[in-house]
Amino acid sequence: MSAAPHDPHGSRVVLVGSHDFAHLTPLPAVARNLARLRELLTDQQVWGLSAQNCVVIEQPEHRDQVLDALTDAAAAATDLVLLYYAGHGLISPDTEDLLLSLPHCRPDRAYTTLPFQDVRNVLRSARRVPAKAVILDCCFAGRALTGAMGTEDSRLAELSRVEGTYVLAAASATRQAVAPVGERFTAFTGRLIDVLEHGVPGGPRALDLATVHAHLHRVLAESGFPAPQRRNDATTQRRNDATTTTVPGSCWVGTDTPRRRPKRRLDWRHT
Repeated sequence: MSAAPHDPHGSRVVLVGSHDFAHLTPLPAVARNLARLRELLTDQQVWGLSAQNCVVIEQPEHRDQVLDALTDAAAAATDLVLLYYAGHGLISPDTEDLLLSLPHCRPDRAYTTLPFQDVRNVLRSARRVPAKAVILDCCFAGRALTGAMGTEDSRLAELSRVEGTYVLAAASATRQAVAPVGERFTAFTGRLIDVLEHGVPGGPRALDLATVHAHLHRVLAESGFPAPQRRNDATTQRRNDATTTTVPGSCWVGTDTPRRRPKRRLDWRHT
């Protein structure tokens, strides 16, 4: 069965990043992550998402700022809602669940952070949204997959029970993500951006996120970085430019059997 790519008019993206902190080490590459991802997603030759459909929250002051934006995006989306977060990941001392850092958060005070459970709750309530995706580039992001009582291998997180959600996480539940000194982007997002720009050399014409994950797993491990994790409750594909040079073809993300698209078009869809 073939499926049309995601409609940029009916999709909403929320890009969140914390890079300068009062009580944690700075992550200057995160700001560049946000800027480049926004450029790609709003580029008419990549996806063509309108500026108002791609909300960037850099240095969020409070968790409600993120949750309100995600709730608004889910309410407005008729196709896809995508959340991307980059910053420090912390572990709750009480539940051992993932906490997303905010610029003024204190590591010993969970209420100053954004608990990932709050993100789960927003996505769980967005039942009418056909497709949902979460990309996490932070330490211990694998805890978004496992939940407090699970193990990394079981991946029985509550978020996995939100229909139509694909989660791609930069690191496992017990390893830290890496922001290499001197690199433009963080290790994980930099390789993800490279895939969005150039595809996977030698890969299939259409790349689903499982293929993207496998590629990122390999290239990051080869460079000595933590291997990314995933939770697949949806199918997402991107057109692979690295194997297509003859047809003005398309970078795109969809599901099932991809249709031929003009070059460098990007869309997302779940099954």
